[in-house]
Amino acid sequence: MSGYSYTPSFNGSYTDGDNTGGFMSSTDYASGSQEQKPTSDQRKRSVRHVTIKQLLNAVTQHSDSEDQIDGHKIDIVCIIGSIRDLNVSSQNVIEYKIDDGTGFIDAKVWFESEEKKESSATYKIGVDSYVCAYGNLKTFKGKRLLNCIPYGLRLVEDYNEISSHLCEVVYEHLSLIRSDSSTVLQSSVDNNNSYVGGSHVFNDPLQKEIRDLVVKSGDPHMGLPIERICSALGFQYGSDSKIKDAIDTMISEGILYNTQDDSYVAVCGV
Repeated sequence: MSGYSYTPSFNGSYTDGDNTGGFMSSTDYASGSQEQKPTSDQRKRSVRHVTIKQLLNAVTQHSDSEDQIDGHKIDIVCIIGSIRDLNVSSQNVIEYKIDDGTGFIDAKVWFESEEKKESSATYKIGVDSYVCAYGNLKTFKGKRLLNCIPYGLRLVEDYNEISSHLCEVVYEHLSLIRSDSSTVLQSSVDNNNSYVGGSHVFNDPLQKEIRDLVVKSGDPHMGLPIERICSALGFQYGSDSKIKDAIDTMISEGILYNTQDDSYVAVCGV
């Protein structure tokens, strides 16, 4: 595996006039030729790496809306899987059934002419071959299918690309849902005058200060003595008993825990 370097033949964007499939005359993504510079009427799109199961479970708000995965609209998607069946029709199209271990989906590749189809690298791909496919998710008669962009299906020649694709799927999924979580968390803080400490939202500023003090001044293993916390914050908040009540509440909520005995506390998850 040493020296392995994976560079996709598709560069993370595509150009398309009306988002309905169509043709592109001079750019062949499957053969790795240089990409044609987009015209002013063409739009640059982003690519989302997904599994087939994600495509089949994509959410559509209504018939005219775009499909969504993880709450975000999708445009061009990329899948990698094995061809289980194919159909070369008399028209300028080849139909594939692709399986990636999470599900099956039909994919269609369109060509400008019969001659272009038969001379393309895609035409030579057979059953049981692993392929990388780029396209738009469509729904026809209640069935999901992948409408590949021109020359958007190619043979996978290095099987490390399969692992690389799955890493992209996981990374993009986690990045999106964590980004949304951060937005919701910040909105909650702004709307409720809450206080954020680590991954926890505090409605009580005293609990936030206790947590920060233990993290900053506590021993990594033993934590911080409760008496020291009371000494640092008791005057500010009126009494040691108020500090100890707050610490008891934080222990019961799983924010703090006792270490060597009941007189020491540490922060959970730190």
